[in-house]
Amino acid sequence: MRAPRWAFPNLANPPCCDFCRAPGRIPGLGEGLADLGHLLPPIVHSIFEAFHNIHYHYQLGLDTESEDLYFLAQEIEGLSRHVRKLYRAFPDMIELALWADQLKCLGRDIQIGPRRIRHSPMSRNRYNRGYPMPQIAC
Repeated sequence: MRAPRWAFPNLANPPCCDFCRAPGRIPGLGEGLADLGHLLPPIVHSIFEAFHNIHYHYQLGLDTESEDLYFLAQEIEGLSRHVRKLYRAFPDMIELALWADQLKCLGRDIQIGPRRIRHSPMSRNRYNRGYPMPQIAC
């Protein structure tokens, strides 16, 4: 007989998308937001509301092959700016800065795709035949 899912909390609510996984990768973010929720309830509520709105768009599949990618990226970057402002008000909470950076990269990746790994940071001239400097004829 199979055990019910609620018996194992790590299997109960797996993250369903990349947007859900972003805050879970930062230790202490949930506790920090809960503490800020006692100090500034309207601001933290607006952050959670924006988070749930964006998550709803992810569940609808608007993050893949849609004309609305630009608007979804703007919403994510707006949430990132909002979290960054909250970090500036409370600079001791490094978790907010990390989350804001992840949201910023996530918004950019939605629009232009994931970043490529650059194999060579130096640009190369096509016609220098492997020499570091162009050959000067004498």
